Amino acid sequence: MIKKLLCLFVFIAIVYSGFQIGKPYYHYRAFKSDLEDLAKVEIGTSPEALQQKIIDVAEEYSVPLKEKDIALSKRGKGYVINVSWEEEINILDIYRKTVDFSVNTSQSD
Repeated sequence: MIKKLLCLFVFIAIVYSGFQIGKPYYHYRAFKSDLEDLAKVEIGTSPEALQQKIIDVAEEYSVPLKEKDIALSKRGKGYVINVSWEEEINILDIYRKTVDFSVNTSQSD
């Protein structure tokens, strides 16, 4: 019985750790996809309005993005969006790691 409980505990710990490690990477991929769509669709938008839309999308995915982390540059009728941020992965204060993420929509063409 104790062996089964120990195995169950180890299994739960592995699943929890995998979830904690995978969550920021999932948010990165989903956020990157939405930014690539924004860069293609928001052609006539002002830079300030586009920056606010980027911040709104970041909040939707729990991406800790600030205005200073966003760089917009005009390209043709559209924009190139460059964003970068850091997230900390923390598993029960036993494992901590800071991960840097960046998205550059010019590379998605």
